[in-house]
Amino acid sequence: GRVMPTATPTPTDVNAEQVGALKEALVGNQVELARVDLENKDYKAAIGRAERALALDPSSAEARQVRDQAQRTAAELDAVALEAKHAFDAGDTDQATRALARVLALDPHHPVAGELTAALNVHFRKQAEDARRMADDARRDADALRASATDGSGFAQADRAAREASTLLQKGEFAVATQKFLESRDGYERARRAADAAARAAAAAAAAARAAAPASVPTTLVSRNLPPPITIPPVNPPGATLPAPTLPGGPPLASAQEPAIRKVITDYGRAIEGKDIALFKAVKPNLTPDEEKRLQENFKMIKSQQVGIAIQAVQVEGTQATVKVSRQDTINGNKIKPIQQVFRLAQSGGAWSIQSIGVQ
Repeated sequence: GRVMPTATPTPTDVNAEQVGALKEALVGNQVELARVDLENKDYKAAIGRAERALALDPSSAEARQVRDQAQRTAAELDAVALEAKHAFDAGDTDQATRALARVLALDPHHPVAGELTAALNVHFRKQAEDARRMADDARRDADALRASATDGSGFAQADRAAREASTLLQKGEFAVATQKFLESRDGYERARRAADAAARAAAAAAAAARAAAPASVPTTLVSRNLPPPITIPPVNPPGATLPAPTLPGGPPLASAQEPAIRKVITDYGRAIEGKDIALFKAVKPNLTPDEEKRLQENFKMIKSQQVGIAIQAVQVEGTQATVKVSRQDTINGNKIKPIQQVFRLAQSGGAWSIQSIGVQ
């Protein structure tokens, strides 16, 4: 019968897969960074990052949720700041003090804090004591992770703000002390989140390493280019000893190719973690200039990225290979949503390289 050739992805299909994978990763990165900005009370930056994510993927519910929350909080901040100024101008110091306390809780660095703290200082004794208790509570929660933190600079900054606040409180500078105590509280919360994220990332990396061990990773190996079996007719008399047949030469078995294929996937992860464009192009030489530009932009926007790839299956067909993986990266200490990816590789000159990256 007639044998139909197997369909091969066209360049358009390959490019679509690459662009789709890059866009999904970029959207996820922007959303995670927007969440960090929101937690750090940088509402303008959070809105901007979420808007960039929505420009890439208008259907992203996560990006829309972060943007809407940041917009609501920023609007509330502007409203209470205006309320504090109007109340102060009207001579209602009690109302101005309450509104300013809310401003400091939402953003200790808001400009209106600098305008009104000195004038309302005498009214801030209670707020200063409350802020000190909040900073102490945040410090106790953070101290549980202080010893395991890989970067202690966040804890040190929070400690310094707490000491400054205590000194100001002793001097009777209650409004500025309140501001500093709240700044210390926010610093401890940031340090705790970062330490917790680092601990979870380390645990995930250890789990991924265990999953990547040959004994625990399910690997499917297929080789389609083995030589046909040899059938020798029984022409010799019974009892005669036949010489062992010599098999014709063929390509190496699929299992012999797996270590080289796995190394390409490992180097791909190393290239992203190290922001190494040269290494990335070495494992994926068909990277287009436009894709390289987007990749460099992505690297600039991310402070740190840990690539968590667990190989699920390796399928080899001659000089072509398909690798299915489960992937969950940690970006700036925050885990992004797990995805399933498919890497298609080709062998040329004895070396394997990535031809396309898609999602399942």
